[in-house]
This record gives sequence, structure tokens and C-alpha cells, in this order.
Amino acid sequence: MGKNRGVVVLMILSLCVFLITSAGSSRLEEEEKAGEKGVTSANSSCLEEEEKAGEKGVCVSRRYRDKWKALFNQANLYFNPPNLEGGGGDPKGGGEKVKEAVVKSLEKSKATMEGSARSAAEMTGKTIQKTKEKNLLGNVVLCLFFFYEFICFHDSESIQFANFVLGQPPSLTEKHKRNWKMEWAGREKHMGGIPRKVVIMAVGAFAKAVATLLNTTSVHNADTLIHLVQSRPPGVPLITVSNHMSTLDDPVMWGFKGFPTSDANLARWALAAEDICFKNSLFSYFFRLGKCIPITRGGGIYQEHMTEALERLNDGAWLHTFPEGKVSQEDAPIRRLKWGTASLIVRAPVTPIVLPIVHQGFEEVMPENFMLGKRPPFPLCCKSINIVVGEPIEFDLPKMREKAISMSRDSSLPSRGWPATSPCGLDEAAQQCLYSSISEKIRSVMESLRRFGTSILKQKV
Repeated sequence: MGKNRGVVVLMILSLCVFLITSAGSSRLEEEEKAGEKGVTSANSSCLEEEEKAGEKGVCVSRRYRDKWKALFNQANLYFNPPNLEGGGGDPKGGGEKVKEAVVKSLEKSKATMEGSARSAAEMTGKTIQKTKEKNLLGNVVLCLFFFYEFICFHDSESIQFANFVLGQPPSLTEKHKRNWKMEWAGREKHMGGIPRKVVIMAVGAFAKAVATLLNTTSVHNADTLIHLVQSRPPGVPLITVSNHMSTLDDPVMWGFKGFPTSDANLARWALAAEDICFKNSLFSYFFRLGKCIPITRGGGIYQEHMTEALERLNDGAWLHTFPEGKVSQEDAPIRRLKWGTASLIVRAPVTPIVLPIVHQGFEEVMPENFMLGKRPPFPLCCKSINIVVGEPIEFDLPKMREKAISMSRDSSLPSRGWPATSPCGLDEAAQQCLYSSISEKIRSVMESLRRFGTSILKQKV
């Protein structure tokens, strides 16, 4: 029934497009005929000037003509007063000369107006013809798109994409909340996966250029990352965590030599800040194609799109997170981590492999305070980037759950409005203890990698 309803919707939509096109073409033809008669856009602009000129709405050209007529009448009355006998008149023929001059001026003005009208009519005809061609081409493309979407993909996605193209986002109801952030655009089969491949390849080429051509990038233990991305056990998800030093950390950190940056199937999913990457329709569509999931900073671990991240992990995908939550370009220890990543580890149907990564040098490639407190418009070059990949972190989750339950009994933690009992069977206090202990373990490992990376840099110097 759903597919039939989709067929009906697409047929109605295509019919509406055809009718609108037909009506538009008829209107344009009428305008073209009117243009041939001299009723052109020049007259339209003239009428606009009439409204602005005065209360009587007299056209500029008509005002000039009336002025010439008034001048002619005044000259005629002056040189040929009505009270003179026999018609009177100027003995030197001055009245006749003025008459001739006025008539010539009127004829010249009339010829100029007619020439302008003809030129405007020709220009309007050309414009109408071009508009008709554009409308025809646009509607053909739109109809072909609807047909292609109907044949290859789910009908609801076609309608959603058409709404996006036409600037009409879905209604903000509970049913469509997830579509508002264009989750449909992030699906693998959206338009056959072609837009995603194009975006991933373009961004991958950009990352390669910045990491290997414009700058020098060295990676410690790169084989571990490449192996887990390409050859981890089927169905086992991967979560990579790293520090956040610039807005270019992702994707440029994947642009080092030997990494499959341009493979859309192997590319990571990433949690991206909603207020930066999803602030308008264009950004939302682009970052969705780039396999990004919108996250509201400060929205908590049970916000809407954390469920989408869990779905990706359930598919055995690779997810990258920045657990610090924001950019920090200071050479300082790893800060306290947010609990979102820990909650994903606990709530995932299959416990993911957790791989820590720490990098240095991106704060020089894209400094936050480059000029007048702003970032540079393009990445800087001739910088050194150092990436340290650690070993997978092992978590004994059953043991950690028991410890969290015992700790929660002896502690009084503030309520955050979480579910009374989570899917993992823990109350809110136990969840907080568990997520805190997991986050602290990840932070300590990342801090060790940061110190190791600093020592490597000192040895190179």
C-alpha cells in the first residue's frame, strides 16, 4: 500500500509540474505577442515610473509630449492672438517658425519612442524565448529525476529530496524529526550512492593534498589503524577517539600516505556539531553525504541522533568521535571527556573496538587566532603534523558494571533526567559511575599517547 501511495504521489506531482509548465509557456507566448505589438517591459517600467511620478500616473514619455503640446499652444496664442482681425499674426512669420520647430521636435520624440519600443520588444522576445527554454529543460530534468528515483529508490526518499530541492523541508512532526536533519541523504542507496562517492572522493583528495603535499605528516603505528579499518572481524564496530585541535582534524588526519581516504565504503562515520555543520540545508546535505551525524553539544547522551550513531555501530561500521567536545589548541593534558562516547560503548549491541589516536600540529595548519582573532581562509602549509595511533583499549564491561553499581550506592550524584533503567539494566546513578570510569580510562590512555608524541617531536628536533 505504501508503494502504491508513493506512485500516486509522484504521478500527481509530475502532473502538477506539467500543468505549471504549460501555464507558464502560455503566459510567455502571450507576453511575446504583446511584445511584438509594442506592449513590452519598457512600457511596464514606464507604468512603474507613472505611479512614482505623480498622482495622475502620467508616463514620462507622455509628460514630455504634453509639455511640447503646451509649448506649441502657448506659441500659437502669442503669435496669433484670437482677438486680431483676420486671424492676425506675426508679420515676420515667427509663429510659423515656432510651429515648424515644435512639430519637428514632436516627430523626433515620436520616432525615438517608437524605436525604443521596438528595441524593448525585441529584447523582451529574446528573454521570453530563453526563459521558455530554461523552463522546459528544468522540468525535463525534474521529471527524469522523479522517474529515476521512483525506479531505483524508496518513494518517500524521492519526495523528501524533492522537498529539499524546492526549499520545502518536511513538517516538524515527531514522524519527520529525523528527516529534518536529512538522515535520508546519509543512506548508502541514496541516488545509487553516487553523491556520497563524489563527496568522499573530493574530501579525500583535499585531505591528501593538505596532509602530504602542503605539509609533512608522520604517523606512528599506522598499520594498526589501517588493519582495523579494512580487515576487522565482520559485524564488529570500530570507535576511534582523538583529541580535537582544529576544525581540520577530520578529515585531514585520514589523509596520510597509505590510508584509503577516498573509499566511501570504508570511510568513517563522525559525530559533528549541529550548530556548525548542520546550520542550513546546503551544509546538512553536504555533511550527510560525508557520513556525519548531527550532535547537539550539551544535549546529553540520550539525545535523538545518538540513536542513529548506535544504529551505525549495530551495522558494524566505523565511528569517529572527539570526546573532549570542542577544539582546544593549547599544549596541555587531555581534558575531562564527555560521556557520550562511553555511553555508545556500553549501549552498542556488539561491544566495539575502541582505538585511541592523538595528534599534534593541526593547531598550526589551521590556527583559531590567525588574523584578527579568526581562522585563515585556507590551510597553512609547510607545517609538521604528528599522529600517534595507540592500541585497542580493552574493557571488561561486566566487571565494570558491578563496580559501578557498588559505587553508586555510596555516592549521591545529581539527577540528569536519564531513564530510570537503561537498556543495560542500570539505574541513573550506576550509569553515571560506569560512564565516568570508562571515560577516565580512555582519557588516561590518550594522555599517555600525547606524552609519547611529545617525546617523539623532541627527538626529531
